[in-house]
Amino acid sequence: MIETIIGIDLGTTNSLAAFVFEEGPEIIGTSEDPCMIPSLLSRKGSEWMVGEEARSFLLSSPADSIYSIKRLMGRSMEELEEEKNELPFKIEAAQRKLVKIQIGNEQYTPQELSAVILSRIKQEAEKHLERSIYKAVITVPAYFDDTQRQATRDAGKIAGLDVVRILNEPTAAAIAYGLDEKKQGYVAVYDLGGGTFDISILELKGKLFKVVATHGDPRLGGDDIDRIMISIF
Repeated sequence: MIETIIGIDLGTTNSLAAFVFEEGPEIIGTSEDPCMIPSLLSRKGSEWMVGEEARSFLLSSPADSIYSIKRLMGRSMEELEEEKNELPFKIEAAQRKLVKIQIGNEQYTPQELSAVILSRIKQEAEKHLERSIYKAVITVPAYFDDTQRQATRDAGKIAGLDVVRILNEPTAAAIAYGLDEKKQGYVAVYDLGGGTFDISILELKGKLFKVVATHGDPRLGGDDIDRIMISIF
């Protein structure tokens, strides 16, 4: 039996999954959106609202709503000095210099909250493909350090997924545009995401990709642009 592995982009503002059929890759959407799931969470009683269903709670219950959780993955309280003053939910110091998020009377790690999003993605993929999903490849920014990458793996494990590989986002973009067919050379990949605007330089050698340099501003993503526009208006 052929093993089923889905690819997941766990994004700051939106997340999505895809599966490669013989005809090529196909994005796995939801009934609300055929392309992606907003990386939004809201707690309603003992239930989690995910994606579009959580959007309406951002205004009515901001303290019980979670967004931009990717920015907190694998980071310490000291690294989140600016974020903790801008996000509506309460961030507390936890063990191993990491953090927890206070929602009502409960505390959750960023991994646990990301796992809720991954669980929803897994559920939609299983519905779409009509089979159980146990394995995934998840993309992360090239600048993610070992702690952030491990936090992503942990989130997958909590969601019931064996993360068989962590793939750099610029490498995934290069492959998506067929650059793996080039024999050799260098490629610059820009990524304007919800949390960061960055650039990665990839060295291509046949089917091998190597990130030789990466740089960017981790506070110049769509969330930051939205925040600046709101303050101006």
